[in-house]
Amino acid sequence: MDAASVSCPNSIGDKWTTVCGKFPKEEVIYFTQVTALFIIIITCLINLSLRNGADTVWASLLSGSIGYLLPAPNILKKDVTLLPDTPEQQLDEILPQQHADELCD
Repeated sequence: MDAASVSCPNSIGDKWTTVCGKFPKEEVIYFTQVTALFIIIITCLINLSLRNGADTVWASLLSGSIGYLLPAPNILKKDVTLLPDTPEQQLDEILPQQHADELCD
């Protein structure tokens, strides 16, 4: 079987037709998910503040929804320095052209 005979559905450019017009499928799904999550979060906050039902159920549903909305943390690259000015940069500012770069390596 060659690559020409295999067909993959192209869902990137799919548009859904509604009463208001045509919208990209990915945008409709994204905004629907975010709207549903905000409704769930508001419902959880209301039920936690009014003490309706089991607090553990509402708290776990709230934390799961917030965890889904928050972006994933990124690991810093190796070359990123934590301090804005390294000792070599500070020395170069104080004594320009007065030190040897071989000593810094």
